Amino acid sequence: MEGPTDWPLNSSEVADCRDRTLTNDASCHAQEIIRLKAKLAAPGRNRSRDLQKLELLQLRVEAATLQRQVNEMQRQRAMQDVTVSHSFGIDSDSANEIRLQAWRRLATKHRKHRRETELNNEGLHQLYSNQLEICRALQKLIILGIPQKEVWTAPTGLILRYCVSVTWVNIQTTSLKIKSWRHEATDACG
Repeated sequence: MEGPTDWPLNSSEVADCRDRTLTNDASCHAQEIIRLKAKLAAPGRNRSRDLQKLELLQLRVEAATLQRQVNEMQRQRAMQDVTVSHSFGIDSDSANEIRLQAWRRLATKHRKHRRETELNNEGLHQLYSNQLEICRALQKLIILGIPQKEVWTAPTGLILRYCVSVTWVNIQTTSLKIKSWRHEATDACG
């Protein structure tokens, strides 16, 4: 009996698993897969159970194949590391130390960048908070209609002067050093 067309091994390449003389589990599983596929063709069998067994065995074979590929790649990488270290006259411990130092420098660089960004964000947050308080104070000032030339101090220590006849506002803060003017008329208010 030949193996399925999608399977890389056929029955002539697979040894007998019942003898347990095999060291390769993939070959053992391959023969079991062939046997289960033959059972699936027979009527009156528990098809669902056989399909589950078949799928499990196929996954085991695939896992073994992938593990072999991983082992081969690790072996090749180890050989490349040895080749590179020999070509530069570096032993493996020195190569590992160089890699470790490079990672430490990179981590330090990222940590420094993060601190700078966090400080910048704090400054921007403070600026936004102050501007929000200014906006709220101005809204309150306009809604309340404070009399001419009255000075009003906001909770943040802002000094607001409001001149009703000309409608101009002078906002000064010592922490932000903001000076903003809005003129809507040509007259000046005393």
